[in-house]
Amino acid sequence: MSRTLLCLAVLVSLISLMPASAQTSFATLPAALRESLTQAGLSPDAVSFFIQPVDAVQPVLDFQARQAQNPASVIKLVTTYAALELLGPAYTWRTQFLLSGAHNQGVVTGPLFIRGGGDPRLLQQHLWLVIRALRAQGLQDLRGGLVVDRSLFDLPADQAGQFDGEVNRAYNTAPDAFLVNFKSTAIHFWPQTDTVGVSLDPSPARVTIRTNIKLTDDTCPLNWRNGLKFDLSNPLRLTISGQYPRSCGPRAWFVSLYDADEYLATLWSALWRESGGKLSRDFRVRSDIVPTDARVMYELQSPVLADIIRDVNKVSNNVMARQVFLSLSVEPAMPERTARAGQAEHSAIAVKHWLTGKGIDTSTLVLENGSGLSRSERFSAASLGKMLLLAYRSPTMPEFMASLPIVGVDGTMRRRLNSSPVQGMAHIKTGTLTDVRAVAGYVLSASGRRYVVVSIINSPKAPAAQPVHDALLAWVQAL
Repeated sequence: MSRTLLCLAVLVSLISLMPASAQTSFATLPAALRESLTQAGLSPDAVSFFIQPVDAVQPVLDFQARQAQNPASVIKLVTTYAALELLGPAYTWRTQFLLSGAHNQGVVTGPLFIRGGGDPRLLQQHLWLVIRALRAQGLQDLRGGLVVDRSLFDLPADQAGQFDGEVNRAYNTAPDAFLVNFKSTAIHFWPQTDTVGVSLDPSPARVTIRTNIKLTDDTCPLNWRNGLKFDLSNPLRLTISGQYPRSCGPRAWFVSLYDADEYLATLWSALWRESGGKLSRDFRVRSDIVPTDARVMYELQSPVLADIIRDVNKVSNNVMARQVFLSLSVEPAMPERTARAGQAEHSAIAVKHWLTGKGIDTSTLVLENGSGLSRSERFSAASLGKMLLLAYRSPTMPEFMASLPIVGVDGTMRRRLNSSPVQGMAHIKTGTLTDVRAVAGYVLSASGRRYVVVSIINSPKAPAAQPVHDALLAWVQAL
């Protein structure tokens, strides 16, 4: 080897061994960022920044951007962009309602079958429309109950609450091939003359509610639920106590109380009887496979994917993100699909294969469920930033960007940076866990140039990091 080639090889080796953070040192960070990090008590080692104009080939800020970090809900950007490209923005989920055999003058002696299609947003009003359509076909008396085929997704048992043990919190609802209303129960509160009315929707007939709530004349706080104490350990006997300001007016809190079969049985019973239909006294719901001779009585089609991901990203809906993520291993999005049903592990393989094909470094990528409700998911700010640069040049860019919260306007960013120059000028997805704060998306600067922005902070002091991200977005917008 010549002396010149030897020197070049040594130089390349040295460059490859240099830490990524050498590109931007802490001392050369913008002063506003250094100051906000210091005030928040955050160690620079806990922070990753990646900023690059969408029309440039190099970042303007690259600080420790290649280290693996937990991005929390920011990982939803990977799930939703992958879905747009692998499934297509017009993709829909289909849920079928079937009968095996004929009904005699509206009496169905066998079960009504439901084949779950993985719909991420199948709501109570959609089920009402289904029931109206079935009643219009002459179905009157369902004596065989409901049989739900949930085989589209291959899921481990007892997933609810595995993240933090909060089994009743709506954000912990597990995915389901036939997920109705996010399996959520609304606890309604409304002030009366001297008391507070409380009810459940839907409400199993055998449930009792015990309340000891004092009605006050206080101002209704933003976190009005903090004045109430809930004992939801026994879903058949709920106990609620505490204080409720009259000024709060009618409110509702959504929780997960019942398993999928009991929840559907309660909701279906109420809607079917409201429509004038009849059910047997022992009406129940069970899970099984749809027989091959069953014929479709009605097919419910979901909104298109481009609409679905707006809910996923705007309000950071975890269970919807998980439904979309699982769908990536059901459809032919996965080149070497070995699973017969949607599995998180196979969806992770599909996403990694897709990103690698686009030239994105996936060495730091760990996907557990695609929602960010995970202690193990990881990605680097640089790889995420490069994915966002590709997304901006993608034909699906308008749908993708429109799904992100607008700073100071809507979604999870509606109360951030109000009345500042950043308001309305940035589409930003947020990520929040106990020890994680992250933001990622696009900022339109004062000069008219658009930037990709990614910041991930992993630290026990992460809850104090919002001023850091606000300072970062303000700095980029002023460029």
